[in-house]
Amino acid sequence: RATGIGTVDLNEKIFPRKIITKSILPASAGCPNITTDACSLTNAQASIVANGWVIAHGSLMITSWGFLLPAGVLIAHFLRHRDPTWFLLHRAIQITGIILALSGFIIAVTNFSVFAPGYYSVAQIHGYFGCVVTIIGFLQPINAFFRPHAVKDEPKTAKRKYWEYLHKGSGWFAIVLAVPTICIGT
Repeated sequence: RATGIGTVDLNEKIFPRKIITKSILPASAGCPNITTDACSLTNAQASIVANGWVIAHGSLMITSWGFLLPAGVLIAHFLRHRDPTWFLLHRAIQITGIILALSGFIIAVTNFSVFAPGYYSVAQIHGYFGCVVTIIGFLQPINAFFRPHAVKDEPKTAKRKYWEYLHKGSGWFAIVLAVPTICIGT
């Protein structure tokens, strides 16, 4: 145990934040010229600020990419016989999941700098995977908006078949890539 004297820049966006150490004293020295309560409060505040954003980001992304978005995909896959209920459920769950993912992505972009030089590589991999997954996820509703509508009791057109391959394939790719992204992040 030791007492470190230094500064932490709470405005620094790189996480974990670096402490600029001025000196190291024996643990028995405590915090010189600062009451123990103030010393502990400063450390607690720094920890709460940093961990709060990490927890918020992780919770939003696990809820969206770990539960809601895969549930919406499974509903579209297994409940097609329940027309139009499957589509209404699929759309509502996917919209909710994308909104939560957007919130988590905004937290990541505004509070973490995983692409900064010298940042540890595991976090950078998580960041790259997360960007790919998020971009594909955000493109899905745009893709859905431009879908060629199928006509009942008629064979699917070539455009509809290509659209389905793109929509389903990219959706499944994003869900599958989200698994290692979540694992690396946690």
